[in-house]
Amino acid sequence: MKLGVVIIDDEKHAIEAIENSIKLSQVKCEVLAVTTNPLEGIGLILKYSPQVVFLDIEMPELTGFELLESIPEIKFEIIFATAYENYAIQAIKNNAADYILKPVSVSEINDALLKVKHKILNNKESSVDYKKLINEAGNPDDRKLKINSSAGFELININDIIFIEAQSMYSEINLKCGENMLITKPLKHIENQINSSVFFRAHRSFLINIQYVKRYDSDKNQIVMSNNSTVQLARRRKEEFKNVLEKVLNK
Repeated sequence: MKLGVVIIDDEKHAIEAIENSIKLSQVKCEVLAVTTNPLEGIGLILKYSPQVVFLDIEMPELTGFELLESIPEIKFEIIFATAYENYAIQAIKNNAADYILKPVSVSEINDALLKVKHKILNNKESSVDYKKLINEAGNPDDRKLKINSSAGFELININDIIFIEAQSMYSEINLKCGENMLITKPLKHIENQINSSVFFRAHRSFLINIQYVKRYDSDKNQIVMSNNSTVQLARRRKEEFKNVLEKVLNK
């Protein structure tokens, strides 16, 4: 039997890598369609009714989870793809779903496809509750960030973070309780870990939680946060900031 496959990833080279790995897999597959546009991906899934969908998690227009929310009924197996070991991976693991880390390898894709084929041949229904997975992965209120220290580690609620400021190769986390935490990770690393639509990179030195924006000063191009801290907004990100703010507030 051949498995019908759709690949959705915003990076062309990632799609090519998955396609090449599928060709070398022990499992016979037919790639029905590929796209770098998640909105188009919804239509392709509905049109082709694939048995397997390779789905990127981090995409600019829609995340993989937001795409799945647009599908009336998930009657296919999903193999998630991501470049980051972030909160989304924990949600995927908690729900026993399949995933591969980029850059992809032939062996990983082969193993994932063998598991899918085994389920289909044995007429097994998917054991994954995708609604629960989507809710877990998309709800920032319930997620925590692990902060390592010399004494061990501390878990902080993602939603308690007002903003994070880069301090060279360190990052200073400003919490709503008034506490500040200096951690030995660069801002980019923390941004990838959080990977949430309510966080916005206002400047190369600042990652802010949109929910805590108090005021915007267009003359100085500065954002005032709920704790009255001032964050500089990069001029090139001015329109993007307004769009993200509107999107979050209208949810």
